[in-house]
This record gives sequence, structure tokens and C-alpha cells, in this order.
Amino acid sequence: MKILLTLCGLSPQVITETLYALVVTGKPVWIPDEVHVVTTRSGRLLIEERLLHPEKGCFHQFCREYGVAVGAIDFSPSMIHVVAGLDGELEDIRTSDDNRRLADYIMAVVKECTSDPETELHASLAGGRKTMSLYLGMAMQFFARHQDVLSHVLVGAPFENHPDFFFPPIKPVNLTVFDRLTGQPYQVDSAGARIELAYLPFVRLRDRLPEDIEAEISFANLVEQTQKSLDVPAPSGVTSLIFYPDDCCLRVANNEIILTPVEAAIYNLVLLAKKSCRKEKSCTDCRECYMSPFAFEAEAILRFLENRWGIWSGRLEKLRIRLTQQGDRREWFLQHRSRLNRKIRRVVSDGSLEIISTGPYGQSVYGIKFDKQLIFMIPSTS
Repeated sequence: MKILLTLCGLSPQVITETLYALVVTGKPVWIPDEVHVVTTRSGRLLIEERLLHPEKGCFHQFCREYGVAVGAIDFSPSMIHVVAGLDGELEDIRTSDDNRRLADYIMAVVKECTSDPETELHASLAGGRKTMSLYLGMAMQFFARHQDVLSHVLVGAPFENHPDFFFPPIKPVNLTVFDRLTGQPYQVDSAGARIELAYLPFVRLRDRLPEDIEAEISFANLVEQTQKSLDVPAPSGVTSLIFYPDDCCLRVANNEIILTPVEAAIYNLVLLAKKSCRKEKSCTDCRECYMSPFAFEAEAILRFLENRWGIWSGRLEKLRIRLTQQGDRREWFLQHRSRLNRKIRRVVSDGSLEIISTGPYGQSVYGIKFDKQLIFMIPSTS
């Protein structure tokens, strides 16, 4: 699922301009399955009138002109997300309370768009107030995965913000513009319009978020908690990793990291693969033992949990069913890997003990880069 997320103030043209840059001139072409827009009440009305009108809407015109099949891009009024205030939809961002609600709302939309590991999000900073762009960029830093991107559409003068220019039509038209110095009108040919996307690099912090990120949390609190987690210094002198699988516990740098049984089952599988790797010496740069979630031995995970939950556990049977589904298995693994890595990062922040990934999206394999000779797996003596 490909999702385009844009902002809109009082210039809905930015949405079709972005679509033109993605669908027509993109290299490679990128056609979203859904278009979502965050805006205010005024922006919603403009989008419905100028873009989504069943007869005169410029979005429908764009699809017809450039051969986009009806329904191929799902962009309907239900995809317009309007920031809510105390008295309903916000007309504008005028107060500090409006600003707070805007931040929380944009964060919630981005969080939802990135909740499914199979989605691919393209977020555009163009459109809307500067604060809207700032919050969208920050929300992407918090929640974006490696497959998600951030961009800004660039439209050359004099077409930028022109009220009648929404995209370069196949059959060029003349538009009236006004000279900035003299105020005199003159004609320009739409064939001369230039539209391109500037892709913006940004730091992805999703794997460094606090553990309760999946609970309800405000934007301001998320910023505060993330900053605290980043301020924790990494201990020096990490010379060994001791794993007590029966106790679901890691010991490193004189610290204990308590795992849930599911987290311990996953880490146990990854460590066993590391310890049995064919490479004989130091293996910090080796990836031979890394595994695909689709290739994980589900029965090994279930046996590990059976010893802790009991053979008749309802949770065990539910997990058994889930692990038989390829998509569910990958999603299950990624969710627990994220939580596990956050626990480890609180003690060791250099990434050496975290489950990392390598390889292209959809074909990633996972493992740890810590030297296998420094890993010790100790069963319970009781």
C-alpha cells in the first residue's frame, strides 16, 4: 500500500502538483493507492470544491488527462483530515491551544499511516502553514521507517501559487499573470511550467522512541521522552553478553535487561543463529547468520514459550496460528524487535547488541553484529 500524505492551507494546487511530479515525471513513477491531506476547515472546503468536485474537480481532470484509471488512486472527502478544536473543525491556527492540537493531530495521522509494516509513506511538506510543515517533518522523524520518504514540491515562477494552475495540462493553455513590479498583466504558456520534487534527508528515530510510544501520548511529551532517551550515555567497556534464556534476562556491562518471554524467544533464536555461524573468528562485520522473518523456525519459538506459558496456554495457540501466516509472522517479529531493541538501547546505545536489518525492503534479513565469541548463553541451574 502506497500512501501520499500532504498538507493544505489555502492552495489545494499543491496536491495535484505533487501528484504530477510523482505520477508523470517521477523516476521511477510512483502512483499512490491513497491520498491523505491534513488541513483546516477552509482548506477542506477548497479541496472539495477545486479538486474533488465530480465535474470540475482538478484531481479528476488530472487522472483523465494522464491515464490514471478511475479508482486507482483513492482520494475522497474521507481522506481529508481536519484538525479539531474545542468547537469543531479549526478554521485557522490562531492560539497556542490550536498549535498544540495541530501537533498532536499531525503526529497521530503519521503514526497511523506508518502502523502497518507493509505500507510505504510519501509525505510532502509543501502546503499549509510553516508550523504544519515543521510538525509533519518532526512526526516523520519519529515514526518513518526506511521505506518512507519526505519531499517538497518545487514549482517554478510564475506558476507557483497561481490560482488557476494545478498541473501542466497535456494541451497547453495560456494563463494571465501580473508583473510584480508594474502590476501589468501578461500571458504565459503552461507548457513552460516546471515541477519537480526535492527529496529531504532526515534522521529516523523510530527505533529510539520510549517504550510507551504505542500508548496515547502528546507530541510535547513524546519530544521530551525521546530527548531523555537520547541523553542517556552509553557505558564503555562492553566486553561480553550473557544471556539467561530460562530467566529471560540479559546481563551486559554490569546491568540486567529483563525481557518478556516473547522477546527472549526471539533473541534466543537470533543468538543461536549467531553462535552456530560457520565463520570461525571475529564476526562483527559478517552477515552470514542473519535470517529472514519468513525463515524463522516457528516451532523453536513455540517450544521456548511452551516451557514458560505451559502447553495448554491460549496465548500459545493464538501465536501458533499467527506464525503460520507469512505476513503476520513478519509484522509480529518487527513489533517485538522494536520493543526489544529499545530495552537494549537504554543500556548499550552503540547498536552492537540490537537486532539490526540489512538488505532491500521486503527482503531484509536480521541479526546482531556483536562478536559471537563474546556471547555466553547460560541455562538455569535450578
